[in-house]
Amino acid sequence: MKAKLLARLAPGSDSIRTYVEQSIDTILRLANLSSLSFAAPPFDSTKGVIRSTKDFELFIGYDAAFDVTAEVARLRKELERLTKDIASKQARLEDQTFSQPRP
Repeated sequence: MKAKLLARLAPGSDSIRTYVEQSIDTILRLANLSSLSFAAPPFDSTKGVIRSTKDFELFIGYDAAFDVTAEVARLRKELERLTKDIASKQARLEDQTFSQPRP
């Protein structure tokens, strides 16, 4: 199961705030949020993602969403796999029998 995220919303108008308040349960479920609170910007972009529109500014924090150490290890493993794959493809392209057109 994916971790639920925390979000903060700065509505641009009272009508947007009212609409969000009336739809909060649906928004939480569809967005996989643990909570959505109202807050005033500015939001810290180093601790999450910010989405700005003319109607609202939304901050979704990711500090608790994943294990940074595990994610770095996963990305290093993926980089190693891709590096080996690229080397294999380059070796194949350098092979004359592979790259010669067939009659």
